[in-house]
Amino acid sequence: MTEVDRMPDLNRFTGEPMRLTKAYAIGPVRSGPAILGRVNPEAPDWWSGRLEEERPDALELTGPGGRMAAPCRRLDRIDPRSRELDLTGYRLEEGESLFLAARLQCDRDRKLLFRCFEIKGRIWIGGELVYCDSGPFLIPLCEGEHGILIEFTELRADRSLRISDPEEEAARQPHPLYEEFLNRNVRRRAVLVHEFKSLAQGPEHTVFLLAADRTEVDDGQPAALNVRNDHGRVIASLELPFHRVISVDLEGLRSLTRSLLCFEIRYADIQGNGHSLSAPLIVNPLDALIRPAKREWEQLQEGREIPGDDRATIEGILRELEAIREEERGALKDEKPRIAWEYADYLPACLAAVREGRPIREASYPRRLADDYFVSELDGALVRCTLLLPPGYSEGDSFPLIVLLPVGHEELFLPDFRDGFLSGVETGAVLATFSCRGVTMGGCIGEAAFLEGLDFICSRYRIDPGRITLTGYSNGASTAWALAEAYPDRFAAISVTAGVPYLPNLVNLQHLPILNLCGDEDYLLEEAYTLPAAALPGHHSGVLETGSNHWDTKGFHYLPFTLNWLLQHHKREDPPAVRFRSAIGRHRRSFWLEVTSYEAASAAELTGERTAPGTYAIATEGTGGFKLHPSQAGGRPVQAVIDGQRFTVPPGSAGELQFRKGTDGAWRQVSGTDILQADLPSHGTGILGIYNSGVDVLIPGEWGTEEEERAVRRALDVMARPKTATWDPVVYVDYPHLTLGPGFPRERLARRSWIWAGCGSSQLDWLRTEVPNGLRAELRVDGFGLGGRFYPGPYCVLFIQPNPLNPARKALFAFATSPELFGKHLFTRKLLLPGYGSGPHPYLSKEVILYSGGRLQAMNS
Repeated sequence: MTEVDRMPDLNRFTGEPMRLTKAYAIGPVRSGPAILGRVNPEAPDWWSGRLEEERPDALELTGPGGRMAAPCRRLDRIDPRSRELDLTGYRLEEGESLFLAARLQCDRDRKLLFRCFEIKGRIWIGGELVYCDSGPFLIPLCEGEHGILIEFTELRADRSLRISDPEEEAARQPHPLYEEFLNRNVRRRAVLVHEFKSLAQGPEHTVFLLAADRTEVDDGQPAALNVRNDHGRVIASLELPFHRVISVDLEGLRSLTRSLLCFEIRYADIQGNGHSLSAPLIVNPLDALIRPAKREWEQLQEGREIPGDDRATIEGILRELEAIREEERGALKDEKPRIAWEYADYLPACLAAVREGRPIREASYPRRLADDYFVSELDGALVRCTLLLPPGYSEGDSFPLIVLLPVGHEELFLPDFRDGFLSGVETGAVLATFSCRGVTMGGCIGEAAFLEGLDFICSRYRIDPGRITLTGYSNGASTAWALAEAYPDRFAAISVTAGVPYLPNLVNLQHLPILNLCGDEDYLLEEAYTLPAAALPGHHSGVLETGSNHWDTKGFHYLPFTLNWLLQHHKREDPPAVRFRSAIGRHRRSFWLEVTSYEAASAAELTGERTAPGTYAIATEGTGGFKLHPSQAGGRPVQAVIDGQRFTVPPGSAGELQFRKGTDGAWRQVSGTDILQADLPSHGTGILGIYNSGVDVLIPGEWGTEEEERAVRRALDVMARPKTATWDPVVYVDYPHLTLGPGFPRERLARRSWIWAGCGSSQLDWLRTEVPNGLRAELRVDGFGLGGRFYPGPYCVLFIQPNPLNPARKALFAFATSPELFGKHLFTRKLLLPGYGSGPHPYLSKEVILYSGGRLQAMNS
């Protein structure tokens, strides 16, 4: 009898989706020394011992180091965000594990689906390994009680384990998404478990073939394993039984490849249909791949004019391989050997295209898969775009584009596109993903990164501008909402899964088809699903999954149903009614209405209706000026009624009509030269506006004291490396740091936006020389002046303004009268970027943030 059999608490499954709500936590337990390359499917030795009911707080275990005592605690407290057992208070050191032991009672014989998210470790049911960082699994369980043991080698706050009966779910809530999820991720699926994912240095490598679908995979029939080298040749073949550890002799295979081997497995389901999977392994240092490729690349550059995009792609691939090489002796992420395997084939094809004088993108046409790189305007970084091209892609046609917005810095890679889309998705569209530089929630840096990535793809491939759509999960979905709210006339449709919009700006989406996917146990349910559905009843298509939390719905956004739904839609070109709300100057146009000036209100809103061809009724709120882009006048005069005032414009002069509100509140038609747009570059953006384009960080070349230097460098580092208040606080930008001094290229200051910081009178000399008449503020050692007002005494200030050398760019200045004040100003001490879903920030959305007299205040003038 095992200790699970003696537990009094049962988790009962009766048909509805459920989670484990009662268990015993055992540990932390120190594991034995890891044996590199060796898989261990066995439950711990101590699992055959007894759990003494009279002492549930302590458990005597037999482990690698002999007898040991492990804490044992009954758990029944539930985390309200995830609906999972609350593991708050547990911490794992390296080499430690935490075990959850539970009992599951089935009311009848069932086939149960376990949908796992961020469970790092292993799961045994009835003493048999069913999960090893291996995704969802389907298992038949008979009526009665079953022991479940979960080992956590890492504790993730956002983990989830949803248990359901897919047959009952299909009957109760039929939807193509659920069937597609099963077919893509579970049915007839097997997983090759080989825990050691770095450079395999030992003489042998053990593998374990695990059936993720215990109902349809014929695990009694051995699979066939072919080992292929990185030239594509099969160099070994052997039988691979299911659920048994098998050793592969690497000694003889290493000499038959350069750097990589790929284990290719074919197995059968119970109907006799064949299936396959592959798992690359790094067995020799990647230098054997990288060095010859770098030599050829150096030779190809001699005497050739190579387009910048092609140059960036080859250098980006080499950079990624070099990064993997640096990690290969440590713990590589799962995708890294798979990326190296793809690049072992893709890089020679790219080099061949350059050698033959062809664009590299043409090497992607027969493959249909591509990793293109470009040099970012933001910080000079090489940015990867991964694409899937439709069958028969050619330069003569244009194709729809579906952008898969990442949940974090990066989400999908070239191997994911091959495994997930190449054979199973026939959309006739270009699918693409690229980094928005982190969990930016559609914020200023994320938006800038998205726009330059989208422009790159549209310039390199034949994209139909009327059929660009977005899809994303969680942060990716929030980014899709934010971009659609900012540019409602640019996209044909969006699909969002478990993401939150900025609710006041939902009025902008009256013409945009939206597919909204969410779980009814999502902690963001109201903001992500309920309120958007109520605000957009006409064209909001919702799918609400029963018993699912925020993490259970991951993966729905790129299933075939979702992608094909997006492709049904074309962009609206000229709707008869438009409503647009804007709080940010760079987001100011929707179809035929465009904000050009804001009043003091926090947002401007325009509501317009074309009541007949050439006739418009427009209502404004918080708007000081706007443009009307009329259409369908048919040679007739354009008539516009604006807040009750009537205007008639003769035919032939009705191009771009501009209106501005006077001090008396009355509207008048004006010419382009009369419109004052000084408020547009920063309204609603404020200090954050510096991050809307490429930025240089300017470091003073001379210092008054070492203390001043330390303080200024710290402040510049804060502004050059902002964070987010999310599960991944890193914003993945690396702005160039340039030291001012003799010979500094002044023309670069005019070409880009920049951040400057200084302290004390010595730093003011540079400003007086370089921008003698260009500062909006008066910086003095005895006080700060702005808009005719003077703030005497010590201070630290941040302010943004047009670049004095180029008004199309921006400059952010940080100045303190003494070094210690940089540490007292909240935003030179720590800078957290908000997402657009939070609305305007009370400080960072202002143009000036001043710390003076022990008080922090934000203002625009």
